[in-house]
Amino acid sequence: MVILNGKIVVVWYLLLTEESERCIMSEIVISKQEAGQMVMNYKSGQFFTVKFIKRTDGSLRTMNCRKGVRKNLKGVGHSYDPAKKKLVCVRDVQKRAYRMISLENITELSMRGKKYIVVL
Repeated sequence: MVILNGKIVVVWYLLLTEESERCIMSEIVISKQEAGQMVMNYKSGQFFTVKFIKRTDGSLRTMNCRKGVRKNLKGVGHSYDPAKKKLVCVRDVQKRAYRMISLENITELSMRGKKYIVVL
């Protein structure tokens, strides 16, 4: 474990091949507010993975998604403001559908090759 710029970073060494090539994967511990800001400020069109607790049934969900996708929109829009409910709209890559992520229930993020663990 290392502290880098005030963040706790956990470093794991993973064995990738039989020839003993190694890769470093880091886990950075962040707060819920930081996780929400990272998702909101993430560049549109770029892929990321998020783990969160669903508001409907409390189950843990992992989703590969993108922000800012405009494909298959009907032009109707939302009947509410997602930002007021602390939600962000993303496109689920596997299900090929739009989904809402609760910014308050994010437990883990993977962005730009880094893994972020969310704590209270």
